[in-house]
Formats: sequence, C-alpha cells, structure tokens
Amino acid sequence: MCCSLAYIIHGWWPDAPIDRHLGVIYYTLWLFVWDDHFDSQDTDPSLPTRSDQLSHVHAKAIEYTKYHLGLSDLESEPIAPSQYSKIFAEAGTFFRSSMTDTQRTRFLNQIKFYMECSNAHQTYLTEGKIPKTRAEYWKMRSGDSAYLTYCALNVYAYSCQYEVINANTF
Repeated sequence: MCCSLAYIIHGWWPDAPIDRHLGVIYYTLWLFVWDDHFDSQDTDPSLPTRSDQLSHVHAKAIEYTKYHLGLSDLESEPIAPSQYSKIFAEAGTFFRSSMTDTQRTRFLNQIKFYMECSNAHQTYLTEGKIPKTRAEYWKMRSGDSAYLTYCALNVYAYSCQYEVINANTF
C-alpha cells in the first residue's frame, strides 16, 4: 500500500499555499519517524533505566525542535537525537519564515505536550504496565496522537492573522 503525504496534507488544507504544505509535510514526516531508531535500541547506556533513556531522548528532541523553531537561546545547533530528527530542521525553515513568535510558541508547547504523552506511553509499554486511572489513560492518549500539534498548525497553514491571546492554551 502506498500513500501520498502531499495528497493527504492538501486534503486537510486545500487552500493553503504550497510553502505551507511543504512545512506541514516535513513536520508530518518527522512526526512519524523521529523516534523509530529508539524503539528497537538502547540510547544512552549511562542512564539506568529504559524509561530514563526515553526521557532523555524526548528532552533532546524538544531542545532540537525549539532551536529549529527559532525559540532557543542556543548559539549553535544542538545535536539531533537521531538522523531522522534532522527532518524537523527542514520544517523549521518554513515555520520560522512564516509563523509569528506566538504561533511558533504555541506549536512548540503542543510538541512538548505530545512528547510528554508519547514518553508516558512508551514508558508504560517498556515497563509492561497500563495506566492506573482513566485520567492517566486519557492524559497519555490525548497527547500521544499529536492532533493538538496539527490544531496549532491550522493558523499557519491558512496564513491567518489570528493570534492566540495566551500561547499556552489549547
């Protein structure tokens, strides 16, 4: 089975300009593959548990995305947590050129939430556990799908001038 990511993105945002499509396509590719390398291997053997290793990878990914969104104070590019993470650098080029600081901050906050939930999900899986409460389950699953990152991209994709008053909402 073959899938056309460009076709899917165009279906979501049919009126978006091509440069906006490209930014979302690169982001979507990154989202699907950035952590594939870590699913089958240990990452940093100096960290005591698999959970600690995964948390470390997620923290590095956040640092990397923050840099490529132009929201970091780092003077030089951080080391990508995987070769696949470098795809985000391409997406970041499009995002930095056409998103406001507020839009990029909101997007980064949603990526952080996704990473937090994804890390929790991977921790449950690697430890062979399940969430103890409905609230834990829904917190993990609500962000693990990354749909809120796409909600944050709506304003970008349609070139809207709408600004979220508080970038930490949604």
